Amino acid sequence: MGFAKTTASWISVLGGNSKVAKLDEDVVDTVDAMEQGIMRALARDEIQPEKAEARKRKMRVERSEDRLQYVLYDENQKKVLEARVTEQDIKVFASGADVKVSADLPAMTITHDKEKKNWKVASSYCENCTYRNPFHSCRKHGGQTLAYVRHAREEIGEGIGLCMDVDVPTVGEDGQSDIWCPLINGSDNVRTELSSLRPKWSEKLKALCMDFKGSVEAASAKNFQLCLDSKAILVYGKKKDGSFCLEFENPLSLAQAFTISLTTMYWN
Repeated sequence: MGFAKTTASWISVLGGNSKVAKLDEDVVDTVDAMEQGIMRALARDEIQPEKAEARKRKMRVERSEDRLQYVLYDENQKKVLEARVTEQDIKVFASGADVKVSADLPAMTITHDKEKKNWKVASSYCENCTYRNPFHSCRKHGGQTLAYVRHAREEIGEGIGLCMDVDVPTVGEDGQSDIWCPLINGSDNVRTELSSLRPKWSEKLKALCMDFKGSVEAASAKNFQLCLDSKAILVYGKKKDGSFCLEFENPLSLAQAFTISLTTMYWN
C-alpha cells in the first residue's frame, strides 16, 4: 500500500474535505508510521526467540541452481522466508501465499564486508521504533540488529576448518530478547556469544570430521553446528537431495537461525 492510497483512505474518511491538504506533519508522520508498521508486522513474529521449553525446530532450506535464491520451509512444508543474493547483500523476504506485505519490502537484510568475513543481520522491524515515523527510526541506520557473525579459517590437524563466532542479543528470563537498536547508545554492549563446533582431524580418514547425529546426510563445506557453551543450538547441513536441514532452538529465533546459516554460502 503506497502513501498515495493511504492518503486517499483518509480523504474518504473525512468526506473529501480540502482540509486534508493541511494535515500537520505529526498526522502525516502517524499515517506513514502506521503503514510501515503494518508492512513490517510479519518480521516482528519472526525475530521472537524460541521459547526455552519448546522443542527443537526442524526446517528445510532449498537452494536454486544458480545459488542466488534460498527458500525456507517449516515443519509443515510451508514457505516461510525467501532470501535473494545480490553483489552487495542478501535480502530476506516474507514468503507464502498468505503474506499481506509488499513483495519488494525485505523483512531482513544481511550485509558483509569486502572479504565476506564479517556479517551483520538487521531487521526492518524494530520494537524500539514501532511508533516512530520511518524517517525518525533506525530504519535509515539499517534497522534493528539481530546478529553479528565473524568467519575464520583455522588449522586443525592437517586440514583447514571453516568456523564462525556469533554475537546475538541476550534473551531475558521473561523470554524476551534485548533490543539492539542503533538509536539506543550502547544497546549491543551486552550480548550472548555463540561459537561453531570445531571439526576433528581423523588420522584414519585423513580428513576433518564432525558428528551430526544423523541430521546431515551429505558432505559440504557449509555444514556446521553453532553452540551455546557446549550445546548445539543450531545445526545446518546438506541432505541427500541437495536441500539443507535447519534445526534450531532457544535462544535463537527463526530469523536468526536462517540468516546466520546463509552466511556460509561462500564457504568452499
